[in-house]
Amino acid sequence: MRILFVSGCAWGGSLASTRELAVHVRQPGCESFLLARKPMGTRLQPRLHKRLENLHAKLAASPVHGLASWLARQPGSEPTRFDGADPRVPEWRSPVPANACLGLATRLGCDTVVVASVLRPQWRQIQHDLRTNGVRCVLYLREDALLGHLDPASPPDLLIANSKVLQREASERGLDCEFVPSPVRAPALPADGPREHVLIVNFDEPYGGETALHLATRCPEVPFVFQDSWNRMSHRIETLSARIDELGLRNVVVRPFDPCLEEVYSGARVLLTPYSRSIRNARPRTVMEGLACGLPVLASDLPGLREVAGDAGIYVSPEAPIENWTAALRSLWLDREGYEALARRARQRFRAERVTGSDVAARFLAVLTKDSGLTGGRAAVR
Repeated sequence: MRILFVSGCAWGGSLASTRELAVHVRQPGCESFLLARKPMGTRLQPRLHKRLENLHAKLAASPVHGLASWLARQPGSEPTRFDGADPRVPEWRSPVPANACLGLATRLGCDTVVVASVLRPQWRQIQHDLRTNGVRCVLYLREDALLGHLDPASPPDLLIANSKVLQREASERGLDCEFVPSPVRAPALPADGPREHVLIVNFDEPYGGETALHLATRCPEVPFVFQDSWNRMSHRIETLSARIDELGLRNVVVRPFDPCLEEVYSGARVLLTPYSRSIRNARPRTVMEGLACGLPVLASDLPGLREVAGDAGIYVSPEAPIENWTAALRSLWLDREGYEALARRARQRFRAERVTGSDVAARFLAVLTKDSGLTGGRAAVR
């Protein structure tokens, strides 16, 4: 088996999970490769490609549709080799992965393409190209937005979700779907290390950055660390730092992206995930990493977060007033016996989930190769 993994992300947790899975499925009888999005060099490039896509759609019934299609497929059609990530898996980058997918899969002799985190027009293009050329196409659901890609009349050859709630959502749309969680590496931290601050990983608004700031304002006695989860432009951190200065917060530290998990989670006492409902089904790898470190989770009461944190979490409605978050945090911070019980359950939960790279790779390959006749088609009537 030769698998090409395709990610519409240039950074972040989805790409990290895809890359880690691509690394661990490489074993005798299976080779893997990765195609990810390359950030476009200027603002003009994404605008131009978007206009070409729109032109292609508008001219569907026009005699010049073929020319519009050819033009839309040119940006990024020749991917470049990328050597800045994990050396264990060959990786390419393209500003438009959909335009590079078929050509790269053909050149590498891949029989299976696994697609994650792409926009709907790119998914449709990839699916059409692969189906036309007899290459198996797998859609890997990693976020709520991809549910909009699902069409029971034109399903992928195989549909996989990294959370059970996404799996159920797919089933409710009339599609068979397998569950394979994202692989997670446990940070190598001592169990008796210092536990000194509340940690929020990714402080963008959908992930609850504003709630975390209000919580830090209400709890000046509690140290907070806002950890950037992407290797992005520095202005994101500068904007947050200016806001912290404006609020006069002396209990907040902002840290830039760090690929070392041990540095990210060292010293943390509580993992804070006050997500909004826009990502209600997400099963974030950061929560599982935190559980591996024995961190109780203070989380929004959302299906995805409950699925991953389970009985190692304390949950507050995303719409609850900040007083509710404040009470929950202070209870967790001050109740030593209750805290230790949650910390034990966190480690137990991580072990029980079996989400190490080798475990997940075995489950993933079993789904790809099982002889059950599952093709991602319509679910059986129950």
